[in-house]
Amino acid sequence: MLKKSIQIFLPEPGGDEKNPRIWLSSGTYPASESSFEQVCYRSNAFLPQAPWRQPTRDELRLLLPMPEDGGEPARWNIGADLGVIRIPPDCLSPLDRLNLNAIETLEDRVMTRDEEVAVAAVRDRIIGYCQGSPTTESLGINISNPNMTTITIYERVDANRQTYAGMHLDSWDKLPLKHRHKSRNRLCINLGREDRFFLFINLTLIDMFRTLGLSEAKDIYKHYRGLKLPEEFMSKNPAYPVLKLRISPGEAYIAPTENIIHDATNRGNRYPDITLTFLGYFGITI
Repeated sequence: MLKKSIQIFLPEPGGDEKNPRIWLSSGTYPASESSFEQVCYRSNAFLPQAPWRQPTRDELRLLLPMPEDGGEPARWNIGADLGVIRIPPDCLSPLDRLNLNAIETLEDRVMTRDEEVAVAAVRDRIIGYCQGSPTTESLGINISNPNMTTITIYERVDANRQTYAGMHLDSWDKLPLKHRHKSRNRLCINLGREDRFFLFINLTLIDMFRTLGLSEAKDIYKHYRGLKLPEEFMSKNPAYPVLKLRISPGEAYIAPTENIIHDATNRGNRYPDITLTFLGYFGITI
């Protein structure tokens, strides 16, 4: 059963019946049990379980921010909350010279000095989304194949082979479990031609720890960084749904990817998946 934990801030909270923003999976399952995946996954990887469905009204009340007591609007929590924003076209205009939408295959990409300069210019323009420290780090432009169940590469074996991560936890800042909420979050812009979808489980790492019945007094050091919690949670809670959040071209998600299980999917797409990602302390002003 879906629990209340992470708030999802959307540009159109009322939704779009013709193009839904949020979907829920039927749970998760080990990638090793998949009979249709054409790529190699790391050992102990998990994937969202079909079929997908739209959330009920009661589930939306658990997912979307509601006014606090006294009618005050909900507040953004950098270490837990997640949102979708529309990036103003002028913020992305430095990328125009790269002609990214002309890319039809991964082999079409040629990295140049222009790309580094353009990304730095966009970085300067998204500072306004920072809350607190304006320091940001660029993870650059990433281009992935279309029609993938999950996108994140775990390890490159060689130029033609790689293993994929499946649902996973980032650890750029390497903070311990009790301080994961203080990690930088991620702003990831969809630069492609088609919708892509952010996948995540709507529980913070410490919420998963508690859901598993673990004790901070007894188990916190066993799970000091929490890196094994995603695997343990999904193996013991296979019916807990993955959320799929639509990110349209020109939109970005902001998410605490060091504190939640996540990945992304472009299943069904025809064109390469193109994103630009930054790490920082991003937020949405309510």
